Amino acid sequence: MNLFKQFWTGLSSYWKAAQLIFSSTMWLAFVIPVMLSIGLFYSGEILTDQLRDFKFSELSDENGSEYLLLGIQFIMVYVSKFMNKYLVLALLAPLLAALSVQAEKMLTGNEYKFDFKLYINDIVRALTISGRNMGIQLMMMAVFFLVTLIYSLPDVVYQVLYFVIAFYFYGFSFMDYPSERRRLTVQESVQFTRKHWVAAFTLGAVYGALFWIPNFGLPLEPGVILAPIFGAVAGTVVVHRIVDLSKNPHAVRANKENLEAEKKPAIEEEA
Repeated sequence: MNLFKQFWTGLSSYWKAAQLIFSSTMWLAFVIPVMLSIGLFYSGEILTDQLRDFKFSELSDENGSEYLLLGIQFIMVYVSKFMNKYLVLALLAPLLAALSVQAEKMLTGNEYKFDFKLYINDIVRALTISGRNMGIQLMMMAVFFLVTLIYSLPDVVYQVLYFVIAFYFYGFSFMDYPSERRRLTVQESVQFTRKHWVAAFTLGAVYGALFWIPNFGLPLEPGVILAPIFGAVAGTVVVHRIVDLSKNPHAVRANKENLEAEKKPAIEEEA
């Protein structure tokens, strides 16, 4: 799949996702991120107000726990306000995993026997990947800031670097849901995403762009409500268009003529 086709696949997947969501009961899932949006809004405001009112002049060098507590609060505010896209992916992992399964069923007819242990593993894997991606991005940003202490760089460099890294990792998170059902290891999923990095980047770029929708002062963040659900479904569409998920031998209703795929490598090669 060439780069332009990957770009179009990532972009058009959101239109297909909208069709799948609103032609089924999946649209009811928006209720959960609505509640999450309200919770994140008020918790972020409470933390910010506490830091604003804190009297730093009264900090005691004898009590290091105060510095530790303040540091944790600052990190929480930074994550909730500037890395909330990862936070949302982590908090909504159980919902997004289920929506990805439903989207695949609508696309291919595939079903998966419910296994509570596997479902928990899916959630843990999604949380691990979200934490991994957020950690890598934080480290890259930290390295960037260390470089700026030596070489002065314009703010636009930071913005471009931040979004390039973030968009790729957002897309990776969404593409990993169906990749896990293909029984790819995390490392195999990383290789698969790298191979289709333009599709992942485009998928993540649209996800990030949805967070730019203004909330007009309301405690409801349109990005928190719309982006995760659209992204999870769109990510399933993207992977299906790349490898054809109907050939997944691990699905209950996979076509019989495709069961020979079990003998092939987990990551299929494209023509």
